[in-house]
Amino acid sequence: MEDELDGSECQIFLSHSGQQKLIVEDLFGQLRRILRDRPESTVFFDRSDGSIDYGDNIFDNIAKGIKSCKVGVLVLSPNFLESKWPMIELEGLFERTLEEDPISLYPIFYNTRDINNTLKSEDTIVEQWGETWKTFKEDEEVDVQKWAQYVVQVKEMRGTILKPNETVEMEIYNIAMRVAAMLPESLCAPRPLPPPPSQVF
Repeated sequence: MEDELDGSECQIFLSHSGQQKLIVEDLFGQLRRILRDRPESTVFFDRSDGSIDYGDNIFDNIAKGIKSCKVGVLVLSPNFLESKWPMIELEGLFERTLEEDPISLYPIFYNTRDINNTLKSEDTIVEQWGETWKTFKEDEEVDVQKWAQYVVQVKEMRGTILKPNETVEMEIYNIAMRVAAMLPESLCAPRPLPPPPSQVF
């Protein structure tokens, strides 16, 4: 029998490739500051307590986090599109947007300038990554056309563009504020909010 989910379970799911780990660590830290009265497991990040513990089944923990979250953050990058777990998470998060109680998605576009034209068309996406995606599942066939459709939809969403070497603390804080504001009112950050990080000029 599946565990019942309570209000302390994952509310924000951070999906990213390993190469963007440092960015997501900073984002996780800012979200923890903003949601400081809530358990650490409120934000699903693979290096946080309560998300994936040693010996856990990775897929089961990811599936549980996706099932319970209210907001999915996608750090879309060339590395993301070439990586197994981020693409499986993308599929799961998009399926949640189609449910009766849909979740919200917030994309962060990192280092995507060189692939912008590829991301505009399902056909060019399948041509670029389709064969790689087919290897990502062992027990079922990947619907590469559906995955390409999801990627196009992410590209059309409003989010934040981050360029390499421009991931300044203030920008990460602003992203965290936008993401926290997407939570249902009962889960939003407490008042007063923590002050933003001081800017260095």
